[in-house]
Amino acid sequence: MIVLLTLLAASATNGGEAHRCSIPGGDLVPNMQVAREIAEAIIRVRQTEEERSQFRLMVEPAGTDAWDVVQVIPDRIEPDGSLTVTNGGGLAIRIDKCNGAILFVHYLI
Repeated sequence: MIVLLTLLAASATNGGEAHRCSIPGGDLVPNMQVAREIAEAIIRVRQTEEERSQFRLMVEPAGTDAWDVVQVIPDRIEPDGSLTVTNGGGLAIRIDKCNGAILFVHYLI
């Protein structure tokens, strides 16, 4: 698995050009659901279920050629009715739309 991810990451290039995928059939990660599933597989091997339960997973396009998948700590309403907004979170993962390469993984603080 690590070898596959390394090979995919090494093949990822975008050079600032418009999104073009030369893989027959188009993008290997064509939508948010596929990006979410890739990120969830990575997160499962990095965090316990208890750790994962603290976060909500957000998926957004990163330009035209990648997906950003980020674990965020949800805002919460306190017993007194006030709202607590929390910065930071867990992992942030960028996934290439064309070939599925993991372009970067960061821990948010």
